[in-house]
Amino acid sequence: MREFCYMGSKNIVLLGDSAVGKTSLISRFHSGEFGEDYNPTIGKQVVEKETPVEIEGFPLHINFMVWDIIGQKGYVYSQTTSFYNAKGALMVCDLTRKETLDSILSYWIPLTLRVLGPVPMVFLGNKCDLEEEAEFGLQELRDMADKCQSFAVGRDCHMVSAKTGENVDEAFQSLGRHLMKKYVPAKLGVD
Repeated sequence: MREFCYMGSKNIVLLGDSAVGKTSLISRFHSGEFGEDYNPTIGKQVVEKETPVEIEGFPLHINFMVWDIIGQKGYVYSQTTSFYNAKGALMVCDLTRKETLDSILSYWIPLTLRVLGPVPMVFLGNKCDLEEEAEFGLQELRDMADKCQSFAVGRDCHMVSAKTGENVDEAFQSLGRHLMKKYVPAKLGVD
């Protein structure tokens, strides 16, 4: 087994409408905790976490700088200045509110492309623990991601739960693999 190689810091952003669970996902990823109280993000928050990622048997460590920005539509200036240097995005929707899936396609992806251009995007359907209340599922998430294949450099879909922790680490690691393939292929010998 090879030793982990440290690959430096990568800024990533969580994007999606208010109350989809972006802040809760970051909290679960960063500290393993979940808070029941909803406090909307005002402006932006940043957390940092070193994460192991394996690409084709090659173990890496990435230091994620995770940006959580305001999810309310219409704050374009604040949103774009908050994530202009991000290298990848986690697009988050709430499985119990179909309009949040539609917003990713109509608002968040166009905003991301305008600010960052084509970057790795991973699509998350949050609140998979609320299965009885779900208005859509993994297939709809995949269909939406397929519409992005021409510009999303690396894209995956994950059903996640900030409350239970289901697939949260896997989602961040998925984005990490896409980032490493895009930004350091020569070092890895990866196509």
